[in-house]
Order: sequence, then C-alpha cells, then structure tokens
Amino acid sequence: MTTKLDRLLPKLTYRVTRDDWAAFERLPAELLGWEKLYVFGPPIAAGMAVGLFTEPLRGWRPLDIDSFSGKLLLGGGLLALAHAVTVLLLSLRTRWRIAQRALPETETILDADLDGFSVTEDGSSRRFAWTSVTVIETGSHLFFCATPRDAVPVPRRAFDSPETMHLLAHTARELSAAED
Repeated sequence: MTTKLDRLLPKLTYRVTRDDWAAFERLPAELLGWEKLYVFGPPIAAGMAVGLFTEPLRGWRPLDIDSFSGKLLLGGGLLALAHAVTVLLLSLRTRWRIAQRALPETETILDADLDGFSVTEDGSSRRFAWTSVTVIETGSHLFFCATPRDAVPVPRRAFDSPETMHLLAHTARELSAAED
C-alpha cells in the first residue's frame, strides 16, 4: 500500500543515457569564467584582423573600405562571420561536454525523503539535501542541480506518469523553499 508521501517522494530506478546528459547540456546556462571567450573571442579576433591587415591588403581589396558602403559591408560581413564562429564553437563545446560525461554502468536509484534524496550508481551513493539543489523541470526531464555543472538527471521515463514527475518537481521545490 502506498501512502501519499510515497507518491510525492517515490523511489525511482532508471538507466541514465547519453540523451539525458544531452538534455542537460542543452539547457540555457550562463557562461562562466574563460568560457565567455566563446562569445567575445570571435568578434575581438575579427576586429584585430581588420586592424592588422587593412593596410597590407589595401591594393588587393575588391571594395573601398574607406567609403560608407565599404565600411558597412565589411562590418556586417565580419559580424556575420564572428556570429557563425561563435555558434560553431558553442555547438562543439556542447557536443564535447556530452561526449565526456561518464555513464553509470548500473541503473540509477533515486530515493527521496523529506530531508533530501540519495542517488546510488555503480555501487556508490551520494546524498543531497533539498536546500542544496536547484530543481529544473523540462518537458522530458527533471534535473536536480547541485552546481551549475553537476546535476542528477531524472528522465520522464523513470515515472509511471507525467503527473508523477510534475508532482515530484513541485514537492521538491516546496521542500527546498520551506527550509530557506
């Protein structure tokens, strides 16, 4: 017989896959530290290239960049190029991070109670208090994030219904806020 508490805080057993980590890595996130160079590096490099190579290539250019239209075309072209390089770098970074994630060899067991939850994988267990995690709910996953780079993914397939997933997310948010 299951109680209301068991329904709110179920014990879940599921297999973490590469797709679960892909869903986490594709969440919008702030770039930290040196990662900001993914966004600012390409435009800075494009500006430096213009400064360094404008004079040596003056006779070769098919366009007079001293005119307004030349400056507009050069600036627009470099911004488009910088944007394309930025998108490429961020996509490669995301793919690399997904590929680097270690997948557990055993099923993941998430056991939740009123104080927090424990995650058991590959014979080791980690315990988290509700106050130490941020709960992120998407259409296909719940993520319990201890840090911006570390999360416990819980896919929708681990639940018997989407309503149970929403109920756990709601309960986890309430427990997290109640102890603040």
